[in-house]
Amino acid sequence: MKNSPNYLLIIPFLLLFVQCGKVLEHDVYSSIEMNAFYDSQDAAEIGITGCYNRFFHESAYPMMICFYQVSTDDVLKPSGWGHQLKQRGTLLNSNPSSGGGYSTQWARMYEAIANVNLFLERVAEIPDDKFSGNRKQELLAEGHFLRGVSYYYLTMLWRDVPLILELQTGGPEENNVPKAPQAEVINQVKADLAIAANDLPPVLENYKDDVVTNQRKGRASRWAAKAYLARIALMENDLPTALSSSDEIINSGLYPLATK
Repeated sequence: MKNSPNYLLIIPFLLLFVQCGKVLEHDVYSSIEMNAFYDSQDAAEIGITGCYNRFFHESAYPMMICFYQVSTDDVLKPSGWGHQLKQRGTLLNSNPSSGGGYSTQWARMYEAIANVNLFLERVAEIPDDKFSGNRKQELLAEGHFLRGVSYYYLTMLWRDVPLILELQTGGPEENNVPKAPQAEVINQVKADLAIAANDLPPVLENYKDDVVTNQRKGRASRWAAKAYLARIALMENDLPTALSSSDEIINSGLYPLATK
């Protein structure tokens, strides 16, 4: 009987290991299988919000705007990295993935594109009767808009870039995609933006339009898509298209000139 306390100490540890074994055998519910997530309009709405979040990451689209503006006559004598970018002659490092100074922005933009590619593939597979009205068409058009704008800035800043239109699921070797010529990328940009211009309304009515937290701000619209198409037409010296698209935007009455 003198040894009985030792046995009593061992029993709790045995129970602990048994319980741990049972816990480890349980299914994991803290993550969602991407193949099962997109099954309804609600899921698609969450998905497009995730695409916007990736697109508007501080190192993605907002930084692309900075890079682009520095390269124009709008900024005459930038300082710091902007000065270096302005003086470089070519806009950005031709191979940022090799460790150049702008590899983060390059990676963030392709993360946004990967999210959009997944979104477009999965939402297209959801039955139409799961959506109200033409919301499925609008959601897909929002995705095309985000992908088109992403590739617009990538190709304007890096010229020839990998053109990836499907979700890449393999390892690094399978995902080694060669660069496409800028002209091919621009054609894809125009194709994506044409879908957005055709299938999006002037304003997405399903988002709140209040003064404090206007959920429509930053969302795609028909006129935003036409504005990018007009810019590309001007770059390509297609003046009739640039003029007609610009006139449509002005005549919509939604974008008056600032008075202050």
